[in-house]
This record gives sequence, C-alpha cells and structure tokens, in this order.
Amino acid sequence: MTEDKKELITNFSLKKITKEEFFKQFKVEKNIKDYILDSLNNAYANKKEDVLEHALLLYFNLNDFKFDNSNTELLGEILLEEWHNNHEDLAMIFQDMRDPRSIPFLEKAMNLNLEYLDYNDGESLIRKCAYALGDIDNSISWDKINSLLSSDNPIIRAAATEQLNRKQS
Repeated sequence: MTEDKKELITNFSLKKITKEEFFKQFKVEKNIKDYILDSLNNAYANKKEDVLEHALLLYFNLNDFKFDNSNTELLGEILLEEWHNNHEDLAMIFQDMRDPRSIPFLEKAMNLNLEYLDYNDGESLIRKCAYALGDIDNSISWDKINSLLSSDNPIIRAAATEQLNRKQS
C-alpha cells in the first residue's frame, strides 16, 4: 500500500473527500474487496501496522461488503498478533461475521495482555470478544461462554455473565 493510497484512505475516512472523489483517485487493478484482503495479507506477513490500520479504515468506511467465513483464519491470526492496535476492530468484525470457527480466536484474544489496553485491563477487548461469542449464538459459543465463568480473570467472568444475562432477556 503506497503512501498516496494511505493518504486517500485517511482523507476519505475523515470525510475530506466523497466516495466518488475517492474512487476517481484510488486506482487498483482488482476489486476493492480483493485489494483490502491483499492488504490484510501483506500487513500480516510483514507485520505492518499502518497497512492493517488503513485496510480496516477502508473496510469500515466503504461498508460495501462484509467479510465472509473464508476470511476467518486470516482475521483470526491477525487478531492474536501483538504488533498492532486493531484488536477491537477485528473483534467487531467477528461479531458481524458470526462464524463459529472464530470461537478459538476470540477466546485466545480475551486472554491477551496488550500493553496499549492496560488503561482498562483489556476490558473493552474482552467485552467485544464476549459479544462476538454471544452473537454467534450456537451451542459451541454458549458452552465457551459458560466455561469463561470459571476464568481467573474477573473481567472475563463479568463479560461471560453479561452475555448469559443478555441471552435470557
């Protein structure tokens, strides 16, 4: 991803240019979904936080497509990496995808000790992962949520309890 493309993505996400203006200037040889997926693969392979951040900015701001289950493995592997600060964004993507294959990734992410989330002991990420588990809404996800009730981490226990209460209401 070139610096020019990053600048265009930033300007588009800040609403400095319209979607139409963005696409006039943002030339790619493939469709935008493939461009974003290629950028995610590149970010993962090369541990490029700025590429990951801009690919996700583009994804969220375009809102032209949704990731599907074929993207779970890549997104899950990126979720568990510690070289970036986009864990909550990825958890929200998993919540939207509702793919049961994301359950192990979400559980592991709840136990990450990420320095940039020290300000709240990772509570925001834990809660987003718990919501993703709750929204998967199958027997495996609910078994996982129930097992989280015995976690040593009180924030994880509280997030699991919150999901069980949400299910019952």
